[in-house]
Amino acid sequence: MNLKDLEYFQALETYHSLTAVAEKFKVSQPTISYALKRLETEFGEALIERDQSHKTTFVTAAGEIVLKSAQRINREWQYAHAEVKLHQQSKMRIGLPPIIGTYYFSKIAQKLVPANLLGNIETVEFGSDELLQQLRLGALDFGIVAATQPVDLAGIRQYELAHYDFVLIEANNQHTPAVTFESLANQPFVVHSRGYLHDEVFRRLSAENSVYPPVAYQTPNVEVLKNMVRSGIGMGFITELALQNHDQDLRVVHLLDDQLPKFRIYFLVRETLPLTNWQNQIIDIFKSEVTTLNS
Repeated sequence: MNLKDLEYFQALETYHSLTAVAEKFKVSQPTISYALKRLETEFGEALIERDQSHKTTFVTAAGEIVLKSAQRINREWQYAHAEVKLHQQSKMRIGLPPIIGTYYFSKIAQKLVPANLLGNIETVEFGSDELLQQLRLGALDFGIVAATQPVDLAGIRQYELAHYDFVLIEANNQHTPAVTFESLANQPFVVHSRGYLHDEVFRRLSAENSVYPPVAYQTPNVEVLKNMVRSGIGMGFITELALQNHDQDLRVVHLLDDQLPKFRIYFLVRETLPLTNWQNQIIDIFKSEVTTLNS
């Protein structure tokens, strides 16, 4: 079995035609047929069914199992190529959510600059859910993630770097006092899109209090969210991390609920990863934030 056979098989699931796959890869149809035969011999099962009347193919139940493995193998192979390239360039790729990239990462960057290490970092942005999935699949080795509690990922070391309260924000001409979430049943909200921690916590508070405030607008962009609140579209649900000096025209409303979750920032590192000296230096700078948090 070779990786090209798996690539052809994945394409068969998409195109449902040996001829179409052969045209895509600019090879002969027998090349695709032989690749499929090798895979079926390897697994001792038919992986596709042929509809001769329509000259199309369909993946069998056994084929579905192989397909999922093939997708994972090809992802990891592409990841290995990317990681080797980064290693050759002395680059360390760190995944992080946009809100952390915008409002928190500069704090770490200020410590990396004197050590001449900032240029060794390449950041890629994902929502927290997608970032954890990338780590789970092995597509990332390092991440900075937002969560309300320690992350449950096997083989991953984690360090809590900081934590911030969740608060409500409203236009400056509003005068809502501190409130409980339960009292907000009829309050329109501007909230984050699905896949972001803010949305997860907002929905959790809704379920815990059995109140479901109307959502006027959802966005993945924090600045868009704040501008919507400024315009009076609704109240915002946000972490204090994202409130800056230029946001003084927004009014913060604190929640009075007991045991509110916090917006916690964790640095994640794969345990089995062989590290270079400069990578260890970068990790030590991140870990110094843990010392600051606990001091």
